Amino acid sequence: MVVIKFNDGTYYAGCNKANAKTLLGAQIYKSEKVARNVMNNSINFHGSADKCTIVEVELREKTNE
Repeated sequence: MVVIKFNDGTYYAGCNKANAKTLLGAQIYKSEKVARNVMNNSINFHGSADKCTIVEVELREKTNE
């Protein structure tokens, strides 16, 4: 899974939403290809695509063992 992270440390939260300050509010994508497609097709990235990177994240379930 990946998220789009801006150079100012915030994360893309979705269409017409303010950037998230933490991963909890970030829009999560299943692959880098999907995230790049969003960046290329969304009006939210015009002029700012060079100010962000795609970052791989790991989501895991914590067990009580």
